[in-house]
Amino acid sequence: MDIGVYMQDVVLVVFGVTALLGLVSLILPLANRLNVPYTVVLAVVGIGLGVVASSDLTFGGPAGDFLRALSAFELSSDAFFYVFLPTLLFNAALRVDVRRLMDDVWPVFLLAVVAVIVCTAVVGFAVNAVSGVELLACLLLGAIVATTDSAAVVAIFRDIGAPQRLNIIVEGESLLNDAAAIVIFWLLLNMITGVQEPTIASAAWAFSKGLIGGLIVGFVAARVFVVIIGALRDLVLAEITLTLTLAYSAFIVSEVYFGVSGVIAVVTAAMVLNSEGRTRISPGAWGNLLQTWRQLDFWGTSLIFTFAAMLAPRALAEIQLSDASLIATVFFGTILARVIVLYGIMPMFNFIGVARPISNRYNAVLIWGGLRGAMTVALALAVSENPLLSDEIRRFIFVLAVGYVLATLIIQAPTLRTLIKLLGLNELSESERVVRDRVMALSRERIRTKVGNVAHDMGLGSVFETGNAMKAQAKKPEEGSATLEAKDALRAGLLTMANREGELYLDYFQRGLLDRRIADMLRAESGRLLDRTKLRGAEGYISASLRSYAISRKFRRALWLQRRLHLNGPLERAIADRFETLLVIGFVISDLRGINVDLIHPLLGEEVSEALERILADREAATQSALEALELQYPAYADSLRARYLERMALEYEDTEYKAQFDQSMISSEVYDDLEQNRRVRQEALDRRPSLDLGLKLQMMIKTVEFFRELDNNGTRSLVRQLYPELAVPGERIIAEGDHGDCMYFIASGEVEVQLPQTTIELKQGDVFGEIALLTNEPRNADVTAKGYVTLLVLRRRDFQVLTRTVPRLKQHIEKIADQRLGANAQPAM
Repeated sequence: MDIGVYMQDVVLVVFGVTALLGLVSLILPLANRLNVPYTVVLAVVGIGLGVVASSDLTFGGPAGDFLRALSAFELSSDAFFYVFLPTLLFNAALRVDVRRLMDDVWPVFLLAVVAVIVCTAVVGFAVNAVSGVELLACLLLGAIVATTDSAAVVAIFRDIGAPQRLNIIVEGESLLNDAAAIVIFWLLLNMITGVQEPTIASAAWAFSKGLIGGLIVGFVAARVFVVIIGALRDLVLAEITLTLTLAYSAFIVSEVYFGVSGVIAVVTAAMVLNSEGRTRISPGAWGNLLQTWRQLDFWGTSLIFTFAAMLAPRALAEIQLSDASLIATVFFGTILARVIVLYGIMPMFNFIGVARPISNRYNAVLIWGGLRGAMTVALALAVSENPLLSDEIRRFIFVLAVGYVLATLIIQAPTLRTLIKLLGLNELSESERVVRDRVMALSRERIRTKVGNVAHDMGLGSVFETGNAMKAQAKKPEEGSATLEAKDALRAGLLTMANREGELYLDYFQRGLLDRRIADMLRAESGRLLDRTKLRGAEGYISASLRSYAISRKFRRALWLQRRLHLNGPLERAIADRFETLLVIGFVISDLRGINVDLIHPLLGEEVSEALERILADREAATQSALEALELQYPAYADSLRARYLERMALEYEDTEYKAQFDQSMISSEVYDDLEQNRRVRQEALDRRPSLDLGLKLQMMIKTVEFFRELDNNGTRSLVRQLYPELAVPGERIIAEGDHGDCMYFIASGEVEVQLPQTTIELKQGDVFGEIALLTNEPRNADVTAKGYVTLLVLRRRDFQVLTRTVPRLKQHIEKIADQRLGANAQPAM
């Protein structure tokens, strides 16, 4: 009995979809064997399934039920947009290198936004001129075919080793141009159906609203998500599940509730997560997250390409001889649009210096590689389903759009690989070949050593020694005739260091040695280090690395709040952050010096390694100097931070030890869980950073000044009312010569340097400065600079009058100091 008679609709659909996934999974090795893009093979299989499913052929058993399920599964445009599109977009944006994308933001913008507008116009006017169909309908067709599909192109790039920059530009274009095309598509569709007035102002407003609104929704959604997952420590399954919620909620909320671009919202949310997610989700979970989304993307891509291709027989059945010339018009119109953008508009961006030039070889690939796929078919399907359009317009757009997609897959996709090879873009540059040869030689030498050790341990030493295959391959790197230019080699070494530095900060966080917030700050700094090195080489690396030791804007804001509003909390946190960042930078620099010796020296040579060692030594000295300045003022806090780091490291080793004991079946799961629970409790306690005391408590500061200790209780109480505490940072100019003097200072701790016209003197704890201008009403006569962190007691002019009346001895003491200094200043220099 035919089981299909008894199958419920739900069971039939489940069977059809899962069987289709099994079929397309078997296609993957076939595509690899044929050396053809996977999506092209999917399209061919989809067309074949569409032909069979729509034919009069009948099959029994599971095969018949499978075909009936596919024929009954009607893919609507809404199903594509709301079921498949968020997954495809989120995965693509999650994997793109955001920092590399920003290097080519203008070329990507041109291809993703400007090129869509140009393509819409060129194709629209060209088809209108050839066909005579109304202009708005032709422009709508232009918007539909403006969407590119990077899946096949990127697959080809990866197979043949195309340049990374080309890959980034194509991926970035595909991410963003769908959004621009969809916004224009709905705008034109609404104009044709009378929903919106066809005016330039309304079009510009709708376009801007869609893009900017989607950007805002996606960013806000991602930030909310980041806050939520911060509370889900070690709940990896929940974290990964929430990313699915983020993708679909960002898309649906944007499209349904705010009427803005869901595509932009999903891409923005994924890129924010891409930038910050590595330090937000549980340590070690990022790889699982990417793998999960890669699986979802494979399912989505496979299904959507197959279902979209199954619609092709329907379009081909309606095609007429006259449509062939129109499809050719669309084909050449899209190519012309890309030529206009890359050779007409892009040079203007290069001229004004906002974009790096793109070579003619890259341009050729970008022009020919603009393949179209499922998005174009889905938009054409949306038109064919719209009852407000005439049958003629619906057939016209659907047939031409699907026909054009097939043309790109049949003509451009198979020949793109050949074009890239003809242009030589699959070959490494001379410098890259030198690096490759050196890496190969070093790796083979190390492998030979390891294999030799294993052979001797196994008693096969004689066999190994007589073999010559490994010996022949193990050519020393110095034997290569090609060499890198010294400048290029140093640049390569610095880029390696900058990349590795960011990875080390992430590794420290994942090992539990570093707080998430500090890890984010340091990874942002390492990103700037990488950017500056790309632009300016060694000079850029050095200048960017010095940012870590300068007083940041955040720190200066905290100083302002302490001095103006007497709020100590922000400054305490800022100094604690500085302490911790400098401490970690010191550890990472030590790691980088080891990497320089072990990896870069054998690869790039002694000269480059020595240059890197000098740069790292200078960074280490600057880090140590900045740390010592803090330690002089807060020695106990420095010790507590170092002790905390050691305790965190001990917990990491403890975790590794427990896992090893469990994996070797030395302890049961119950014992392991109990040990881990105890360890997590201690880990959470260490996550709370020790509190820092700025040392700005007035009572304690007053006791550090020797003269104040001689005052009675009434005098001390007067001091508390009139003085206020302040912290000066290393190198800060507290007093500038020539300024009007409205206060004086007592040093509670630390040292300052006084730059007099004829000499320089140092003042320390208990000393006074700034009193002469206060007494004489004359401008300041010297610069006073903090040598380190200095805590000061500040006495303003108005408070000076009140305080000296209450404590007459204070006035006498200050006047005595001022007379001595005025006398010393009046003596001629020897």
